[in-house]
Amino acid sequence: MEAAKLKWPRILKKTHKNLKEKCDPLTSLPEPLLHHILSYLTMKDVIRTSVLAKRWRCMWLYTPCVKFSPMQISRSKEAAFINQSLLLHNGPAIQKFSLAFLQPDAETHHVDSLIYFAKTHNVTELNLDFGDIRRVHRYRLPQFLFSSTSLTVLSLVRCEIHFPVKFELSSLKALSLEQVYFSGGEINDLIKSTQFLNPYH
Repeated sequence: MEAAKLKWPRILKKTHKNLKEKCDPLTSLPEPLLHHILSYLTMKDVIRTSVLAKRWRCMWLYTPCVKFSPMQISRSKEAAFINQSLLLHNGPAIQKFSLAFLQPDAETHHVDSLIYFAKTHNVTELNLDFGDIRRVHRYRLPQFLFSSTSLTVLSLVRCEIHFPVKFELSSLKALSLEQVYFSGGEINDLIKSTQFLNPYH
């Protein structure tokens, strides 16, 4: 005879769920360690962790590492996702900010605002990749980026730096440039105007 299936009362189900959360070794880790784990994920995956347990519900709002996977910012859904994510972010500072675009040409004002968000949140590591080098127009970095005093690591891929630029990157220690175009100047102008300690690429 087939055994009858037992139905748990609602209160027991709730207790069982709470016990599972309490016994979850990942959830019990210190918050800085949890943020470190989240730093390896894109923002979409970080937000998805909010359903794991009660403690995870608001953790993504304070993550110090913001990373967006390559996307086409001209698409309204993707642009709205980025805007909403940053609007709700409550962290006082951003440790690492990574942006990768497929076709940012027609959205330079929007891209400028994203970089401005990173700068005003005292970003220390900034990684920017502006997509296909075959496009006609390069994205020109806004000059306000070069007045950041918190930036220690800067990685740029496929963009343009326009001189003259007033550099105040007093904390810069590492610089990575890939397919970056300098208009009205040379890379030596950047090197001479900054005091980073360990340049590479």
